[in-house]
Amino acid sequence: MRVTRPKLLVALGIAVALYAMLGFLIAPRVIRSSVLDALSETVTTRPVLGEVRVNPFALSVTLRNFRMPDERGGTAIGFERLYLRFNLFSPFFGAWTLDELRIEKPTVNAAILPDRTLNLLNLLRVKPAVAPPGGKPPKPPALLVRHLTITDGTVSYQDDSRQPPFQKALIPVRIELRDFTTRQDRKNAYSLDARTDRGETLAWNGRFTLQPFRSEGRLQIGALQCLTVEDFLGGVAPYQFTRGAIDFGAEYDVDAATTPARFALSRMNVAIHDLGMTDRATGEEAVAAGLIEAKDGAVRSDSMAADLGTVRVDSLRVRVWMDSSGTTNLQRWSQARSEARADTASPWATRLALATIERAEVEFQDRRLSPPALLEFHQLKAELKSYDSAPGTKVPLSAACSTGTGGRAVVSGALVPSTGAIDLALDVAGFDLRQLQPFVSAFAKLGLSRGTLDAKGRLLWNSFGASGPMLRFTGDLVSSQFRSVDPKVRQDFLRWRRLEIKALEYDQAPGRVAVREVVATNPYIRFIVAPDLTTSIQAIAVPPDSVPPAFRPKPGAQDTIPMNIHLVRVVDGSMDYADLSLTPNFATGIHGMNGTISELSSAEAAHAVMDIAGKVDEQAPVTFSGTINPLNGRGVTDLTARFENIELTTFTPYSGKFMGYEISRGKLDLDLHYFIQDRKLRAENRILIRQLTLGRKVDSPDATSLPVKFAIALLKNKNGDIDLNLPVHGDLDDPKFSVVPIVMKVLVNVIVKAVTSPFKLFGAIFGGDDEEVAPAIHFPYGSAALDTTEVKKLDAIHQGLADRPGLRLEIEQCGQRERDSLAMLDVRYRRALAEAGRSSRPIDTPPPAMIAAAALRPTAGLTPSEYARALSSAYVAEFGKLPPIEKLEGKRAKDPTTDQALIAAEDRRLARMEGRVRAGILVAPDDVGGLAVERARSIQRYLLRDSTILADRLFIVAPKGTYPADSTGVLSGLSLTD
Repeated sequence: MRVTRPKLLVALGIAVALYAMLGFLIAPRVIRSSVLDALSETVTTRPVLGEVRVNPFALSVTLRNFRMPDERGGTAIGFERLYLRFNLFSPFFGAWTLDELRIEKPTVNAAILPDRTLNLLNLLRVKPAVAPPGGKPPKPPALLVRHLTITDGTVSYQDDSRQPPFQKALIPVRIELRDFTTRQDRKNAYSLDARTDRGETLAWNGRFTLQPFRSEGRLQIGALQCLTVEDFLGGVAPYQFTRGAIDFGAEYDVDAATTPARFALSRMNVAIHDLGMTDRATGEEAVAAGLIEAKDGAVRSDSMAADLGTVRVDSLRVRVWMDSSGTTNLQRWSQARSEARADTASPWATRLALATIERAEVEFQDRRLSPPALLEFHQLKAELKSYDSAPGTKVPLSAACSTGTGGRAVVSGALVPSTGAIDLALDVAGFDLRQLQPFVSAFAKLGLSRGTLDAKGRLLWNSFGASGPMLRFTGDLVSSQFRSVDPKVRQDFLRWRRLEIKALEYDQAPGRVAVREVVATNPYIRFIVAPDLTTSIQAIAVPPDSVPPAFRPKPGAQDTIPMNIHLVRVVDGSMDYADLSLTPNFATGIHGMNGTISELSSAEAAHAVMDIAGKVDEQAPVTFSGTINPLNGRGVTDLTARFENIELTTFTPYSGKFMGYEISRGKLDLDLHYFIQDRKLRAENRILIRQLTLGRKVDSPDATSLPVKFAIALLKNKNGDIDLNLPVHGDLDDPKFSVVPIVMKVLVNVIVKAVTSPFKLFGAIFGGDDEEVAPAIHFPYGSAALDTTEVKKLDAIHQGLADRPGLRLEIEQCGQRERDSLAMLDVRYRRALAEAGRSSRPIDTPPPAMIAAAALRPTAGLTPSEYARALSSAYVAEFGKLPPIEKLEGKRAKDPTTDQALIAAEDRRLARMEGRVRAGILVAPDDVGGLAVERARSIQRYLLRDSTILADRLFIVAPKGTYPADSTGVLSGLSLTD
């Protein structure tokens, strides 16, 4: 059949109409249904699709208002409009070809659910296919997109597995790709632009191939907020970003065709503006920077090297604090990073050509103290050249800063990044020591009012030492114009014009200090006794239980760091002593002190030799010599101190307080020997007081009530000097122990003993007896004769009086009426018997019975026969005849010497005779008084036997009291007066 042209046109028109009807009317429904059915078989939720339009003539498809809900009812994936246009000639390109693919306002909401699963994966009914073992994954169909654009996109991310949940969104997202293809070795050009809700920008453009994957281009991130980085970190780091913006730009090259995959960054520039970082534990800002900038950096994965180019840091502020455990906040930060990368492979090499820091501020707080110690370093400039983290590389380092009021510090040297070792030449000048006040206050209540420190030397630090951090300093220290004040009395405690420590060697671990020489110029120290009797040493000392816990000695730790000082030189030093508890206050000083102390060491067996001389009050010379060990609290000190010609009037406050008199004149020489071992003091104080003269009396409640002037007269020798040896013993750890007041009290005790036992000063008159009673001379009852034993006592008294011309001796007239009367009666009775025995009228021989009876009685040194005869004669001479004997009854013995009754009768007759004879002898009271006077004169005569120097110093006085009797006789008392 022949087809005419009209028919052909009609057929063609019908075909076009049918094609158009299928395209415009039928195809949208089919596509809509197919898309929804296909997605329903793939995902677990029911997608929502709005309008579907097809333009069969343009070969384009438009989908509107697509939404795929997630399990919680929100939108997981969606877009407002998707437009794609097919290329009619796709078969000729060997791939499915789209001339244009445009997605408008796409939305992707990815979420990590609380069970740590991804919401997008949970929407899939069928999991993605996995390549069989040993097989190759299926190749995707070839695809070519001439122009792909995504505009006004939104990508949001939420992590509900974290508390609080983390959310982030990219708005808007713009992506453009040209000639995108999945065919092998075909490059695709692309560009991506995005902006976040915080104003952050992402610009990414370049080219890539998919088979194998390779991409190169440039990535630019602008104004990336540090808060965004903090959100991604999710609070796992010990620090947090609080402010700042990051600009990043770099050219990149990624090649997955190699094994392992290779990537590289070049022309990398990073700038961080207005950075702020706080410590998460305390909420305090620790790091702030106006600008951190790195230029011309590069990173290569094949060589595992990162070159940061040149780095500049401006307006940096770092706050470092140390907690009670001795760990700083930055140490905690670095430890957390070390633990995080503990399982990584071999480290990357890091390099930079130059790093500079300008206008930096560093603040260090030691919070182990209360209040915390604060050290500040201002206007810090630092420079680091040719940094390389390769093992063994030394990096030149230099820095300079101010250290407070007028102070500065300059360092230069090298850093070894692989070990953390630092070797620096250190030069510090004018460091204000007042900044160390909190450290001083932890151990002493002492105020630092001024002083500077200069240091010049070498500082070595190794943060990874075998036995912990190692710090070593070798060099010289100089402190100038130092002054510290005792806050309790508001007076200087310790000061010096200049203190030089030469050739110092200090090691931190293990601890060690060695010094070649210390030179102290114009050093000064004040020792004060406060009104409450506490000393300045006690006042400034902080009790051990009040020392901050971090600074208390750990159990088993060594008490002191080993220390050796070869030589200490004192130039024009001085020391003041003041006792403010006295009225008026007592004060004296040692000035012009010059000398040396050599070989000081903390070793207990070591002893330093001391040789220092000075003057007391500019007139009296003083010397200190011997061996000391001040660096070891348990060492041995053997020190001799000599003071000459000290003006005694200086001690008037002490004499007024303890003795009740001022001192108007006198000089003092001291020869002191102090021996200290195990903190125990044994001191011998030889005191020579010359021409001591007391002044007016002082009303003091603490003064002794004893006669002080008399005591001084007792102590003075014939030259007017007092020569004493006063031992002092004590425990230096006793807070109440103070040498000067103790010496004064010992001196008062000597006076007390002198007054209460004056004759002990004249010799051992009691043969070593410690009785503190007045001495006495013993006499037999009824006699004034001196015994040889008593003569020795008088010899000692004679010598003592001769050596002490200011003393007088009072000799008491001493007697006891009853016993002296009986003794005198007995003497006179014996005398009467003796005279009767020598009389010219002797009686006849006494009868034998009388002689026998006399043998039974005391016979006054006569034989019984002599006694019977003498008594009979005395009786007859007094009374004319003997008394009759008693008449005896009964039987008598033939021998009268054995007749007991007769002997008893004769005994009774003798008793009557004795009684009548004794009754006739008289002892008058004046007789006893005369005996007392005679006894005193016997003592006086003996003391004046060969000298007249005591003639006007011996006085006989009336009895002052009743003296006890003993078996040998009475006591004649002696007493001394001034």
